[in-house]
Amino acid sequence: LDVRQAFDELGIDEVKCNDLGIRLFKVACVWPIGRQELADFAQGLDLIIVVEEKRSLIEVQVREELYGSANQPTCVGKKDETGNWLFPVKGALDPNDIAIAIGERVLRYHPSEELSARVAHIRDAQRVLAETADAGTVTVKGEDWTTAARGTAARRRRARVAQMVFQDPYQSLDRRQT
Repeated sequence: LDVRQAFDELGIDEVKCNDLGIRLFKVACVWPIGRQELADFAQGLDLIIVVEEKRSLIEVQVREELYGSANQPTCVGKKDETGNWLFPVKGALDPNDIAIAIGERVLRYHPSEELSARVAHIRDAQRVLAETADAGTVTVKGEDWTTAARGTAARRRRARVAQMVFQDPYQSLDRRQT
């Protein structure tokens, strides 16, 4: 969904993707990746951008499966072509960051004033967001949840109302954990 939202923000729909030679490959089962499906997808591509949260489980497989193949495409994901961070390992991915990464690379192959302006606009919006102080609060049923100290009765009461669940893709694939 984040990648599709990024394309929407760039003004790239399915028809324009086809015109630009952009393909999307949604991986249904992250381990192991389908070798033939990946090879078919990568056929004739110069660049593959792997967008995934947390660790680079898919990116590593894509690199290994395509290494040494005829016309091996460049593969970027957690790091870009020069080894700088592209998508973070920690935290959530932001559709705006994805749009900037995709837009910059599309512009290398297909220069466009419209796309360049959209990328610049998104980059400016991200800069403004980064400079904005976070002064938000979490309110549930009219009660401010941002002020409870650890170990207080209010915090214990809140824990019975709401819990957070974090999923680690490696552990979710571990048969011993299921």
